Amino acid sequence: MNTSDEIDDLVVSNNGDTDKVLKTIVLIIKHFLENNPKAIIFFKGNTKSRTRLYRMRLRKYYPEISQYVEVFGIVNDELFKLDESVNLDFDSFLIKYRKES
Repeated sequence: MNTSDEIDDLVVSNNGDTDKVLKTIVLIIKHFLENNPKAIIFFKGNTKSRTRLYRMRLRKYYPEISQYVEVFGIVNDELFKLDESVNLDFDSFLIKYRKES
């Protein structure tokens, strides 16, 4: 929140909890998709650097999150399945529930 009680989505707190916050969001997404397995979640950063941060963290935690979701990156309107080897400069992302085998 800023001084006028509005949400400021450009604020950078630099308090070292980025991974903790992102892991919490991933758990929320997992819970949502378990209850809504046909849903697809679209997201991107509000700045290019924030989108880059999301890409780096998605790649870092790919082995863990890929157990229950599929992640796709979008570049110039093309869809790429994210895995540990993909290192493209994504514009945005899609996440969908991984069906159990």
